[in-house]
Amino acid sequence: MIISTRSIFPRVFWVAWLSIAGLITASGAVTRVACVGDSITFGNGVRDRPANTWPARLAVWFGPDYEVRNFGVSGATLLSQGDRPYLKQHAYAEALNFKPDILVMDLGANDSKHPGDGSLDADQAVNNWQYQTNYVPEYEAMITAFRRVNPAVKVYVCLPTPDYPGRWGINDKTIREEMIPLVRQVAKDSGAAVIDLYTPLSGHAELFPDAVHPNDAGTKLMAVEIYRALTGHAPPPVPDLALRLLMNRRVLWLGDSITQDGKYVSFVEYYLDRQFPGQNFDFISIGLSSETVSGLSEQAHPFPRPCVFERLQRALDAASPATVVACYGMNDGIYHPQSGERMQAFSDGIRRLGGAVQTAGAQFILLTPPPFDPLPVKTVRPETAPDFSYRNPFTNYDSVLADYGRWELGLPVNDVRVVVDLHAPLAQYLARQRVKNPGFSFTKDGIHPSALGHLLMAQAILRSLGVAVDGGAPETELKRIEADPLFKMVCEHRENRSSGWLGYVGYTRDQTVKTGSVDEVENAAAAWQMKIDDMRRSSARPIP
Repeated sequence: MIISTRSIFPRVFWVAWLSIAGLITASGAVTRVACVGDSITFGNGVRDRPANTWPARLAVWFGPDYEVRNFGVSGATLLSQGDRPYLKQHAYAEALNFKPDILVMDLGANDSKHPGDGSLDADQAVNNWQYQTNYVPEYEAMITAFRRVNPAVKVYVCLPTPDYPGRWGINDKTIREEMIPLVRQVAKDSGAAVIDLYTPLSGHAELFPDAVHPNDAGTKLMAVEIYRALTGHAPPPVPDLALRLLMNRRVLWLGDSITQDGKYVSFVEYYLDRQFPGQNFDFISIGLSSETVSGLSEQAHPFPRPCVFERLQRALDAASPATVVACYGMNDGIYHPQSGERMQAFSDGIRRLGGAVQTAGAQFILLTPPPFDPLPVKTVRPETAPDFSYRNPFTNYDSVLADYGRWELGLPVNDVRVVVDLHAPLAQYLARQRVKNPGFSFTKDGIHPSALGHLLMAQAILRSLGVAVDGGAPETELKRIEADPLFKMVCEHRENRSSGWLGYVGYTRDQTVKTGSVDEVENAAAAWQMKIDDMRRSSARPIP
């Protein structure tokens, strides 16, 4: 499985980017890292395998200068007489064909299988360890095979992780007392470097829920040790949530006119570009003005409001996102006072949206609606009015949006990966400013946030995902960002790409719009991305 940071982007983009950046060498390759192993390398026991296996974490930390591939095979043994020899698996041939510059090998746990004490389920276990005398020569023969395809390959052999005490015949005592000395012998004979994964994970049974496979935290600890062995220093700090949900993966942003405006998406990407120049960001933002998740529409609206479900499946199929971010609610109460019927329509819509995202195999980030501000609206109506609309909204419509936000924040993790509260921090900022300036607002119509409002939204999103942002005055930060040439490039890139994808996915808003191809849009986006990457990597600096 390819888990290079490059694997999520269109091929035309990466070939062009690598050429510009000078990462394609005379031989046409970047530094290749092969991760050879069993189910622990493959990623059994972790959530969201594309982000959480130890090879996936290495790919993120190394960045686009490296191509990291995961050649792990569940159940694989190093021993050719074991019950599933690695050298007979297709992954072995692929790994050799990859001709790695760096080889990290973590094979051995399944070789330790044998009946007897020291492992759960041992009574029915196969006896792989009866062939232990072949372990050293066959390990060395596999290293020789990799050196044959690339004599310059740097080889690292891992001491297997501990077991608590092991299952299916996998035996911690055997690994500790018999196998680890043999791995050290292999390293001595072959000139390979040793990476000790046994010691740092010892005494941490809580990291091995099934007694064999490390969970997310255990796999991260493995990745840290391997990265340190390969580089001589600790990995760069990358927030786990942001890593798993926004970095090196395609992210689809859905929403209404606030998302179609999309400045907050640009601010998010800008901050990430500046702070993490070694990572890549693939954002497709297709917010649609007037859209709802509830399917409701006020009587006075000039046409039936579009509903996201008319285009959702097309969007998921066309973009194949790994993460979906959705911001709905502003239109869903159709600017009326709260009612049980409208609340039910909104909550049903959000649940349906989350279910569709999960069915598509993507992670789901849900944003609560930002506040409605009645101050700049000239024609707000009291609760007793006969009707309401976006032109004549309920004066306390923000209470409806607050209800939506509270309900969303109570959703379980199984329904939504992360819920980001946009409503509270924006409402609090608005209240503080009103103390100093009673006429302050960051919206001209009560609905659509200004650039300052979008910045506050972006900062709330990033903080919820563990990314540090400037804690100073937002007005000052806005001026700084808007003066940065990188932000201008990010905005133009996002706006052009969003417009192209919006038409390509297609929508019905009074009339139906559908374009036939996104290829030209993507080619143009790739050219813009090259400029962005060149700028951010040459002038990267952490945000204070």
